[in-house]
Amino acid sequence: MSMFAMRTLKALNIRLKKDVVCTAYCDEESGGGNGALAACLKYPCEAYVNIDGGTKCDVAAPGGGCFRLRVKTKEAAATAVPVVKAMYRAVEELLPLGEEARRGLSEHPLLNRPELVNNAFRLLSFRNGGAGVLLDRGELTFGVYTVMPKDVMLGKLKEIEERLRPEWDALGVETDGFELYTRYFIYGQGDQDGASKEFLQAAQEVYGEQATMLGARALSDLSLFLAYGNTSSFNTGITRSPNLPGGVHQVDEYIECKHLLRHTQAILIFLLRYCGVEE
Repeated sequence: MSMFAMRTLKALNIRLKKDVVCTAYCDEESGGGNGALAACLKYPCEAYVNIDGGTKCDVAAPGGGCFRLRVKTKEAAATAVPVVKAMYRAVEELLPLGEEARRGLSEHPLLNRPELVNNAFRLLSFRNGGAGVLLDRGELTFGVYTVMPKDVMLGKLKEIEERLRPEWDALGVETDGFELYTRYFIYGQGDQDGASKEFLQAAQEVYGEQATMLGARALSDLSLFLAYGNTSSFNTGITRSPNLPGGVHQVDEYIECKHLLRHTQAILIFLLRYCGVEE
């Protein structure tokens, strides 16, 4: 959409008065944010329009990341019971932390979206043993959406480890504790005036319906654009519901052309109005 908008402006020989950078990325949970950071440092501008998500205009980004806990018995074991008990106790201790993260999101004026609040704590995997696999080890992984800073989150996880150490020792298991296996996303909130307000107005006109500014529904590089680029940055995009055939993250994911064209129109109208046109 952003590339088509740029090509349209160039084809019409339209030059804008302000600098705006259109960005996009993929694999933000597993990969790094170096591309987003490089865009901020290399191309300083009035605003970054980040094509991500499925909403009209996101101006806040939750923090958080994905963690894992690996445990193994200190001696060879013929049963998975000690490992399972150790991991189960870890989950029990993590649930209150998840509730704390959920409260923080629910109290935020932009991040209190049901799909985000309900997934503030997600147990992603809980596995051990199995055919051809040693019974003396296991692993659980979980994801957290939060407004907590990284040092606060790691401190709370360390407290859980310290409380569980005596129980883990009694079960005869050992672990290196909770590990962050993705980068930690920083929480960020941008301006609700200026660029984001102008884009929302353009989108409302194109779609013919009222829309509001929100926070991103998942971990996003928007926080990097807000922290290192410009607080006038925002996310926008289109997607299909994961509950529909061809929905987000499905192998046959797709979007309809009419939505693609409509959203491109909104981007073009925004650029013309916000940046102004050189005579």
